[in-house]
Amino acid sequence: HPVAGQGLNLAIRGLELLISNLRITEVDNALVLAHEAWKPARDQTRAVSSILEAIFDRDNLVRKILTGTGLAFIDQNLWLKRLIADAGMGIRS
Repeated sequence: HPVAGQGLNLAIRGLELLISNLRITEVDNALVLAHEAWKPARDQTRAVSSILEAIFDRDNLVRKILTGTGLAFIDQNLWLKRLIADAGMGIRS
């Protein structure tokens, strides 16, 4: 499924941000800073996941042909595959 694992990815990035902020400031401030840095990635990941889910949720022959062809093209294009994966994970906008 195109959105499987996104929650885990976000949780790991959130913990990474929290740990790095705990090294430089006290707990309350570290939580605020980590959340401020994490929220844009979460919002972007949710948006991309929602778009992908909407695309794949339609039971229509034309949609199936177009998405199948599109996915085959993306699968053969390493740059595009990485761009979409990074956007879905909130790494790149």
